[in-house]
Amino acid sequence: MTCALKTSDGGYIFGGFSSSDNGNITTSYGYNDGWLVKTNIYGGIQWQKNVGGNDNDMVFFINQLTDDDYIVCGNTSSDGGMVTGNHGNKDIWVLRLGNSGPVKWQRCLGGSQLDDAYSIALINDENSVIAGFSNSYDGNITENNGDFDYWLLKLENLSNIYDYNFSDENINIFPNPSNTGYIKIWSNINISEKSVISIIDLQGRIIKQKEITGILYETFNVNDIYKGVYIVTLTCDSYTFSRKFIIN
Repeated sequence: MTCALKTSDGGYIFGGFSSSDNGNITTSYGYNDGWLVKTNIYGGIQWQKNVGGNDNDMVFFINQLTDDDYIVCGNTSSDGGMVTGNHGNKDIWVLRLGNSGPVKWQRCLGGSQLDDAYSIALINDENSVIAGFSNSYDGNITENNGDFDYWLLKLENLSNIYDYNFSDENINIFPNPSNTGYIKIWSNINISEKSVISIIDLQGRIIKQKEITGILYETFNVNDIYKGVYIVTLTCDSYTFSRKFIIN
C-alpha cells in the first residue's frame, strides 16, 4: 500500500498495487495492477478493485470529492484493459471512481518518455492540481529543461471528463450498443453473495438497479432511458466490476 485516506463515512480507503490474482484479489489485468481497498471503520472490506491494463500500473494518491467520488492518481505503462491513450513508456494515470468503486473515467497524461505523479490536490470539486515529474518532451509536455523536470498540471471540469474506453470482461452486455429497447446482462463469475446490478449515467446517478443472488443473468428494459453512454456495475461486499454500454 502506498496511500490511505479517511473517508466521509468514517471508514478508510487504501491504494497501492498488487501482482496477485487470488486471496482478496478477484481480478488481475497483468503484471502489477493498481489496487484500491475500501473498508469500514472497523477495517472490514466493503469493496476492493484492481485497476490497470496489460503492463505495470500503480496507485500513489487518493482524494475524495464532496459527492463521495474518489480521484486517484499514479502511473501506468499499459495500453489495454482499463487503460487507453498511453503516450508511450510510462504516463501519469488519473481516474475518477464512484463511491462504491465503479470507474467513471480514466486519463493518461504525459509524453513518450517517463512521466509519474505522486500527489493530487483538490482545489474544489471541479478542479485539481497534480504534482509529479517528467523527462518527456512531447505529448502533453510543452517544455523540457533537460533530463527529469518537475511537472505541475491542473485538471479542470472533473465532472465533465468522459473517457469510457475501458471494459471489464467479468460483465457481458448484449446488444451493446443497444437500439432494441432491452439489454441482457450476465457474468462469467460465480456470485455467492447477494449483489446489486446497477445502470449508472455519466453523472453517477443510478438509473436502474436490481438485487441479485446466484448466477447473474438479467434483462433490463431501457426503453425509458435517454440515448447516450452509461455504466453497468456489479457490486457486492468484496468487489465491484464495471462495463460501459451505449443506447442509440
